[in-house]
Amino acid sequence: MKRPGLIFLFAAAFSPFCHAVPAIGILPEDKTPTVVTETERNPFGKRATKAVAAQAETESEETKIRSVIENLPLGGMASGSAIVKTLLGPYPVAEGNTLPDMIPGQTEKVRVLSVTEERVELGFVDKDGRAETRKISLLIHLKPTVRVKLGGSADQDGVTKKNEPGTSR
Repeated sequence: MKRPGLIFLFAAAFSPFCHAVPAIGILPEDKTPTVVTETERNPFGKRATKAVAAQAETESEETKIRSVIENLPLGGMASGSAIVKTLLGPYPVAEGNTLPDMIPGQTEKVRVLSVTEERVELGFVDKDGRAETRKISLLIHLKPTVRVKLGGSADQDGVTKKNEPGTSR
């Protein structure tokens, strides 16, 4: 049974239909050049110019800053006589303050526009010194949440009690 299968594979490998694709070769003298058309993807083609790359980098700086700010935890409210302060990660935030640089080599400045008990509004400072056009609005959630629920309590025998007062289940 195995021999007819092997003969079939051997015959298929040397059939004229198997060599329809030209062989490129391994040695330099055996290689034939391959032409890549404009519609095909060329991994060795020319890269984008530096002007396009620089433009994409300046556009992505705001996005990087936004993602860093939105991933910082917001909490710890302190209110006084007409001033409300909170913490954005390790940074104290009050209205009118400018946040420190969030990414290395940051050129954009971020100013705190307003701080209320419900939200914090930040704005990117434009060339004219205003920060009203590009904003980031962060909601403040000060309600406690359960991140990990541990098991019930066990008595001296190591048996967990269920549905009794004082247990967590």
